[in-house]
Amino acid sequence: MTIPDLPRRGRSVAAAEPSAVVQTATPPTVSVHEIAEGPGATVSAPQVGTSAIPAPAAALVAVDAAAVQPGPSVVQADTRPTPSRTADRTPAVGLPAALASVADQISSTITSVVSQLALTLSGNSPFAPPAEAPATWALLAFARRQPAAATTVTAAATTATSTGPALLVLNGYNVVAASQQVVTSFYSPMINWPAYPGIESVQEFNLVDPSTNEVVGSFRALQSTLVGIGTSRELLVTEVLSGAEGTAAGQIPPQGSVISSSTNLGFGTLYTAMPAKSGNVTSFKLVSPFGDLAIPVPYDGAKGLTDFVEINKPLRLSNGVSFAPTVPSSEVFTAVTGSPPLFTNIQGTQSYTVSDKNGVAVGSFDAVVATTSDALGVFTKLIKVVDNGGSTNADVPPVGTVYNLFDLGANLYALYSSTPSANGKVKNLVQVVTPWGGFDIAFDFTSVTPPTLKPLQTPSGYKFVPTSGQQLFGANGLPPREMSTQTYQQFDVVDLTGKKIGAVDADVTLQWDSLGGYNDAILITKVNSGTPGALPWNVPPVGSVLNIRRTSFIDLGIYDYYSSIPSALGDVVSYGTVTPIGFIPATMPFPAYLSAGLSGAKFVDPYAAGWPSTGG
Repeated sequence: MTIPDLPRRGRSVAAAEPSAVVQTATPPTVSVHEIAEGPGATVSAPQVGTSAIPAPAAALVAVDAAAVQPGPSVVQADTRPTPSRTADRTPAVGLPAALASVADQISSTITSVVSQLALTLSGNSPFAPPAEAPATWALLAFARRQPAAATTVTAAATTATSTGPALLVLNGYNVVAASQQVVTSFYSPMINWPAYPGIESVQEFNLVDPSTNEVVGSFRALQSTLVGIGTSRELLVTEVLSGAEGTAAGQIPPQGSVISSSTNLGFGTLYTAMPAKSGNVTSFKLVSPFGDLAIPVPYDGAKGLTDFVEINKPLRLSNGVSFAPTVPSSEVFTAVTGSPPLFTNIQGTQSYTVSDKNGVAVGSFDAVVATTSDALGVFTKLIKVVDNGGSTNADVPPVGTVYNLFDLGANLYALYSSTPSANGKVKNLVQVVTPWGGFDIAFDFTSVTPPTLKPLQTPSGYKFVPTSGQQLFGANGLPPREMSTQTYQQFDVVDLTGKKIGAVDADVTLQWDSLGGYNDAILITKVNSGTPGALPWNVPPVGSVLNIRRTSFIDLGIYDYYSSIPSALGDVVSYGTVTPIGFIPATMPFPAYLSAGLSGAKFVDPYAAGWPSTGG
């Protein structure tokens, strides 16, 4: 399997890159008396993880046949080339991007545009979940296969019978993991929407007839999972591998299908949206041991995943400059998050052609993107430029530029932009665009680069000191309210005395907002040195999640803290507030064991693949 790579211009599709090692999470052996992350630590029951295999096409994640087969404890991943355009160079910024929510088709007046924008930026949307709500965090990314690409995806061979537990029930048939889980990124429990807490990964699944225990077909999907009060899971089908495709019982959900479930002691919910020739088929029901109750919902989470209508729309700036996908319907989906039937957020990569105010093409750029749709008909899109081919044309956005579109329909929208310049200054503004013209509103919030933060520190005193630059995987948020990034990075683990006790690789999620608050979280993907364990003086083992959050500009040494550390006895979860006089434990409003279920997971390792550091 290949790991997500930055869009790079002029790379030969025939060139191969070094293999990346994917490390398996293995809980350390520890007695109950040794677990001491903090007074508020709780221990969950041991979790048995599944494993996964990706399948995005050419430019992103491709799966080797050997990697798809269940069994080996180590999966080898290799970085393969990304088709691109003119010069072989590493972008200064990296992969996917984010999204948000506002209002679509609500009014045709400037007043309505501005008022709706203000409503969304304030976080008061009726579909804005609380920042800490680890509700059904849906995730699963849809990767389109590029016919001309040299890298192809080989379907996994499915067995004749099911050998694993049902992860969810779809139209009376069991959905069972058919490959190992490969983790690509994550969102922390204290993340603010439209990012939802959970582990992002790729995996293959069998659809199994429960009466005969026989596999009727299989599919590949991107997914998001969250263990808290019960388990939440969302899938986005990226490819049908075998079986009869369709929306009926016993048929394999078509490419582009969104499936979201939550379960707790036999009770839960199930949402599906599946593309069909006669129109997408949507369903939402409450599930219980006594039967299911269908509830009609208007939201279609699969809308646009096959017709690309919203994604293909050109984006026009207030000065008349516009850009649109260079090749329509070519976005490569890399991840999905959300909570259908409320909203869905899809991340991906896209190449754009830039046209001046006269409609003449003047350049192009590659970007990581994220789009959101919700039950109100809102559509938003975040774009982060990662490569512009070295263009010096004033109409072509510089590398690092961030756009966030609030589409109100009928050629009415507000567009936030944060643009760097050669002198180091960043221009931030919101452009309101109408059929009759547009105007700009200046903002101070900068989403091009994150703030400089102190090293993440646990209540027991050890710190994670960065020793590398960052490899950007994704971004999210609702700038100018807030911005978030997902990256890979390497750290030294330093104890309270300043002594190095180990070194790790980690997935990092960082969110910063216009009030000066930030949310810094890491997921340990590889231990390079030191003794892994759940003790305060150990290096956190693979699968550990640690998260701190400060809520304002004022730094008084007070911040929220969350951690989920795997151990042989279960996942040790701590939550509370760190203060200058000590750690004050608290009860999590929504328990989330992010490390649960990761004991058998694989983690992509871009550093083993020889990925160059972007330095930021």
